[in-house]
Parts: sequence; C-alpha cells; structure tokens
Amino acid sequence: MTAPAIIVRVRPLEETRTPNSSCVWLAECEVGGRRFEARSRHGAPNALARELADAGIPDRQLEVYFEGLAGCLRWGSITAAAKRTYTEGNRPLQCIRWVAPQDAVQTIRAAPKQGVKGPAATATPHDLVSEESRSPITATDSPNLNPCVTGTAMHGMRF
Repeated sequence: MTAPAIIVRVRPLEETRTPNSSCVWLAECEVGGRRFEARSRHGAPNALARELADAGIPDRQLEVYFEGLAGCLRWGSITAAAKRTYTEGNRPLQCIRWVAPQDAVQTIRAAPKQGVKGPAATATPHDLVSEESRSPITATDSPNLNPCVTGTAMHGMRF
C-alpha cells in the first residue's frame, strides 16, 4: 500500500504584488505533525517540495490545491516536483529544470583578461588615424574601439 499524497495548499500574498511583478505565493502543508511552508513568485509548490526533500520526508505524491481554483495539480513524487520550477518574462510561462542559485552560471560574464599585466597602453592622435586614408578609424576598422567614443576622448583608453 502506498502512503497517501501530501496535500499542499497555495495562496497568493497580494500585499507583495507590485506594478512590475506578480505577487509572492505561499505553499503550505503538514506532514507527520510538522508544518512546512515556502514562498516564491514562481513555483511555490516546487520550493516546498525542495524543503520537504531537505527535511528527509520520504518520497510521496503531492496534490497541490490553489486558492480560488477548482481541482488540483498532482506531482508523482516530491523529488519530481523539487527538480522543476517555473519561469516567464518575455516569453510564455514555462516549467524548467531547477538549478540552485549557488550552482547557476551567470548569464553575463566579463570577458577574460588576456595578455601581460603592465602599464596601460595609451592612444596618440597618430594611432587614431588609419595609414591608408589618414582618416579617423571607425568601429568597423577595429572591433576594439567603442563607436560611442570619439577622437580626443579616446586618449588614455585601454585597447
């Protein structure tokens, strides 16, 4: 015989809603006389499943009931729910694999520094003119130049 499903109740915390963000959701359940809860803007039941797994609760089904909605969402196991979360933004809501924040790779990284550490090179007015035409170098002539920076402002910049 299998253990009964864990009943999870989810409700919005309306006071956390902002003009640019959805509200935080609170997911709650009770297992063996212990109360568990998790808060999240996206995937509160999944965050709760991670807490249950961390607390050593044996794997069981989850039945998630959202306040104001009929029916429930069923997860086959705590482990399955803990491995997923939800994301949105400039695309429709998606269920994605959950990655712990400390394990997540930054999406924007600084380019690795190359070369030898030493004094910074400085540009002279002669450096800013191409040999062929003696006209100012454009961003298409050199990918290292910032097209927003012009002539004298470039003096002293690193290239």
